[in-house]
Amino acid sequence: MRKKLLAGFAPLLAIAAFGLAPAAAQAAPPHWFSNGVMIPPGVTEPVATSGKLTFTIHDPGVIYTIKCTVHDQDRIVNPLETARGVLPAGEDEITTFLLGPCKAKTLCPKPTIAEVISLGLPWYSELLEGPPIRDLIKNMLFEVRCSGAFKLLIGPGGLLPLVGKSELLFEAGSGILPDSNGGTVEVSGKDKMVGPPGDEKITAA
Repeated sequence: MRKKLLAGFAPLLAIAAFGLAPAAAQAAPPHWFSNGVMIPPGVTEPVATSGKLTFTIHDPGVIYTIKCTVHDQDRIVNPLETARGVLPAGEDEITTFLLGPCKAKTLCPKPTIAEVISLGLPWYSELLEGPPIRDLIKNMLFEVRCSGAFKLLIGPGGLLPLVGKSELLFEAGSGILPDSNGGTVEVSGKDKMVGPPGDEKITAA
């Protein structure tokens, strides 16, 4: 009798295990860490970033490049647990995104000076599950000027830089932005991230 009962339970156990397998395979959403420790949910941490970015503009029949230094201010947070007991992916509010000085020899001939102005701030981002983990920055928009004279708009659109060890890496997989001339714009470079004293090293996992 016991063997018969076990035989009857076996298919049910197999079905249950099969049903649980997809849930077990699902990875947890990525979160922000500082100095190797996950930032507690609901705690906002200020982050300063700096680096160099290159905008490669592919317009019909011509390619322009704009090289800029960048300094920005962010506020990263791991949102509070949902009603279902899930910790959502880490988020970021980019409050400042200053570009300059910039160089664009072919786009802004001498003696004009290239300027790239960030519009529509704050921008918001969300960590995306990897590997590798990326940070989806939404609604990015820039105005390009040559010594104050309007040249073109870049965006609006989103980019997906890689999240490294205290840096955002913009590369081929980060996506492209549209421009107002009907072209596309690639962004490349590194943006180093530094947290407040005691929590300087910012990563995601």
